[in-house]
Amino acid sequence: MANDASQIATFRRSAAQCFYGIIALALVTFVCVRLKPDLVTMAFIYLAVIMLLSLIGSYVVSVVFTILSVAAATRRREMAPKPGLASAANSSTMAPGPIGEWA
Repeated sequence: MANDASQIATFRRSAAQCFYGIIALALVTFVCVRLKPDLVTMAFIYLAVIMLLSLIGSYVVSVVFTILSVAAATRRREMAPKPGLASAANSSTMAPGPIGEWA
């Protein structure tokens, strides 16, 4: 009976860490999407959150959050517009005036 109570307490601690971790990573991801920092800044913020979460929980859950944060950072980087493409689209040399002006 005591063993069951210990397993339930361990499960509750792991569930609480997962809940807090998901909330923290979602909040950091939301802030990073709104502020659009560069990849290094975003990775440092994720690292700080994971380090704080690892203080209250287990190694396995921290590894899972590390994998999730790398996936989020990679996905965010893939979704970012490419600087060369944006400058080319806004360049006046790419869209000259009417052809009649050339003559």
